[in-house]
Amino acid sequence: KGNIRNPFFTGELYQLIKNVNDRLNIKQLLNIKAASIINIPLFFQYYYELRGDQLNPIQMGCFDEYLIIIQHLKRKIFNGIGSLAKQALMEELADLIEQDNNQLYIGKRQVYTIVKQYRAAYSDLLYAGILHEVNLNYEVRQQTIIGFQSDIIAAYFIALKLYNRRLDPVELVEVLAHSYKDDYIKKILLKWLLLFYMESGDLTLIDELANIPFIVEEQLFEVIAFVCEGLYLLYPPSAAQH
Repeated sequence: KGNIRNPFFTGELYQLIKNVNDRLNIKQLLNIKAASIINIPLFFQYYYELRGDQLNPIQMGCFDEYLIIIQHLKRKIFNGIGSLAKQALMEELADLIEQDNNQLYIGKRQVYTIVKQYRAAYSDLLYAGILHEVNLNYEVRQQTIIGFQSDIIAAYFIALKLYNRRLDPVELVEVLAHSYKDDYIKKILLKWLLLFYMESGDLTLIDELANIPFIVEEQLFEVIAFVCEGLYLLYPPSAAQH
């Protein structure tokens, strides 16, 4: 579905990386995270499009993973036939996303009218694997929910709507802090918002990191690493020298 086949076998992934970047040896390749996003063939393709023969999964961080997701969304939602309808559908669904046990989902009955309005776009997103339907059978009732390919993808559209409200960083942190999402989801939303801000050349949200109540100390280091990686990739030192 959506051109995503089963993950690479370890040997397949090592050989593919060596074919692209033969400067890496087997000992280095053993350090690649087993659950890395690039174990999925389509996402490896996007990683290659981002980095070319300079790709180095050993040094790949969280920011790279978010850039790979953006490549995926560009291909499956933001480009091609029906792209405007798919964007409009995802924006409307973003307001109705619920959470249970760290998983984001939508009750299909709640969005029946919306799905009916964007029937072709909805079918395309199901085929692409961005969305999927799950039937939950309870003792006395049945419920169909709409799930997402990943929570990071679901959070992208929530964060995008927040960003487009043009709140100042202090207000934005306040909205995040009082959202119904738990800290796991808030952290993903924060990373997307930091990426949007950095990409637009606005670093004011970074100044608020020390004032974010839902980020505990160990998570703060993770978020700071995400910011440092993003600044390096978006504003490389070599570009600043010219």
